[in-house]
Amino acid sequence: MTRRIVSYSIGLFCLLGVVIVAWWGFNQRSSPGPLHPSHANVSDLRGNNGCTACHGSGAIAPSSARADSLANACLACHELISNQVAAKRGIHGTLDAAAFNRCETCHKEHLGDALPLVPEAAFRAVGIVDQDLYDHAHIKTADHPWSLHGKHDQLTCSECHPSADATSISKGEHRFLGRTQVCTECHDDVHKGELGTNCAECHGQERPFKESPLFKHPDTFPLRFGHANRVCSDCHVTPKVFTGLSLECASCHTDDYDKTKSPPHASTGLSKNCTECHTSTTWQGTTFKHPNSFALQGAHSALKCASCHAQGEKQNQVRAHAKKASCTACHTSPHEPRFVDAAVAKLPPVADACLACHHATDVLWSDAMPRLTPELHASTGFPLLKPHDTQTCGQCHPGVEPGHVRSIDATLWNVRFPGRSQETCEKCHQDPHAGQFVSTASKGACTACHETTRFFPTAFGVQEHAACGFELTGSHKAVACALCHKEENGVRKFVGISHACADCHEDVHKGAFDKEGRPTTINGLAGCARCHSTEAFQKVTWSAADHMTWTCEALLGKHAQATCNQCHRRDAQPGQPLAPIAAAPKACASCHEDPHAGQFRIGAATDCAKCHQSTEQFKTIRFDHDKDSKFPLDADHRTLACAACHKPQNVGNLSIVRYKPLGTKCADCHDSRGTQPTRPNAGGASP
Repeated sequence: MTRRIVSYSIGLFCLLGVVIVAWWGFNQRSSPGPLHPSHANVSDLRGNNGCTACHGSGAIAPSSARADSLANACLACHELISNQVAAKRGIHGTLDAAAFNRCETCHKEHLGDALPLVPEAAFRAVGIVDQDLYDHAHIKTADHPWSLHGKHDQLTCSECHPSADATSISKGEHRFLGRTQVCTECHDDVHKGELGTNCAECHGQERPFKESPLFKHPDTFPLRFGHANRVCSDCHVTPKVFTGLSLECASCHTDDYDKTKSPPHASTGLSKNCTECHTSTTWQGTTFKHPNSFALQGAHSALKCASCHAQGEKQNQVRAHAKKASCTACHTSPHEPRFVDAAVAKLPPVADACLACHHATDVLWSDAMPRLTPELHASTGFPLLKPHDTQTCGQCHPGVEPGHVRSIDATLWNVRFPGRSQETCEKCHQDPHAGQFVSTASKGACTACHETTRFFPTAFGVQEHAACGFELTGSHKAVACALCHKEENGVRKFVGISHACADCHEDVHKGAFDKEGRPTTINGLAGCARCHSTEAFQKVTWSAADHMTWTCEALLGKHAQATCNQCHRRDAQPGQPLAPIAAAPKACASCHEDPHAGQFRIGAATDCAKCHQSTEQFKTIRFDHDKDSKFPLDADHRTLACAACHKPQNVGNLSIVRYKPLGTKCADCHDSRGTQPTRPNAGGASP
């Protein structure tokens, strides 16, 4: 009985434990994972109550009910999205019902901050491939359709939506929604509400803000002429006031009036009614009439007031002219004293020297040029003599043609009238040599080679050419300049011409003497000059030693006296160039005629050097009758001269000395009846 009671008690206790655990689990509702920081920061979503706040009573309901409950809970907190849904606009308002009721499809929760609540996948799920390419003007997905263009189209999302990329946001903050299109929400209103809040009406979005390209000034003060193309701040200064401004000139130009010193408006008591002298077309153009004491004639009538009436030296000049009328009171004479003295000599004593050429009625400065006489011009140091006696002013002084030039300042004067002489041709005439002689001792002076009266012929001769580092010798003296100095890009080249023979003359040897191992210089001479002189190309200066140097073949005896062509035959057809020098044959018979008519030929060759080893004399031979013939000389024959046995004999048209074949028996040479020798060819032998 006791055991049964114990068993029931244990079973009841276990059942009670299961019930308690189930009750605790139901009430605690343990989360499947941490909330995203944006939700975790909301106090209402913490703890057990947070589950119901988001999932509602559907937390333990069927899945369809849970989905509806979750969507409703989201809308309860996210009021702006709820407004989108109600208006059927924006991304959420255009979702179908199935997608709308499953918030978790795009917004993953219970993963902490491992994934953003608004990931890129959420944009792609609604057809927005790239968040940065979202079309704000899309009629369906945009909450408030607004086309981004100009500067706004260059902005990133976060520049208008500061929380767009934030990991978490606080309650009441929004990532994308909640923005308005009122300009002053993002931009400071520099007009302080004076001109409304729609900045785009004047500034647009395409041009810089300060340009205000769409703004049209009121018709009460049209911006024309001098007032056109002004920036707003020119007239609307600090404090910036844009409405209610006065339309009187003095209201803006009082400072201009006070500061004007040419002439000084304030001190002279000129009217502040600017329109009496000025117009809005241009401030400088006035209707002021100059006093008759200095009537503005000619060029003076076109001057601005400030040209003469200005503070400082300008005003002093005006006072000086009032005391003594003189051009030099205002104008500095650019002429040399000798020119001024020559002009004074032409005028009455009381006249200003300038009047010799310049008149007060001249409209243009260049009107005075026709009055310049040859005598006055000569006083400048440049008399107008041939060939400069027929030119117009503009041909020597470009840019100062009579009737065209209004004035010339000091800088231009030095350019137009640099002070030249007839020896400085290069100051007027273009250098046909393109500066090739600037670095020479003459510094490119034309008269170093040319006369002042003619360009051809030049004074540049053989001596001058030698000073250039290339002396003209031999045949080069007769060569025309143009044959060596060719034109390149329209300029005949004189400087930098190569001195190498091969750069002008064709190498008839085809590089045979420039191969590896050949000497580059002979007796200090290079190129063709190693062998040839400028006197005549055919005259070669080679010596026997040079032949050894070039070919490693010594020229001995008579060979040292032979000409190149005697050994190196280069016969050419008429009108054709010589063939390159080839190696000379080494067989004597290739160059020398065989005087023995082949008597010593062995096979197809005759070895002359076997007997004629001396290169000094052909008749000096080395021949041992005992060893080199079939007839050893005994005591009687050794005393005989060669000609006693080897006699001349005609073979055709050729007379030769007979050496072989000859008989070797006594009877072949001696008569058996006596001591008289017989004919050398006794025995019937023939050559």
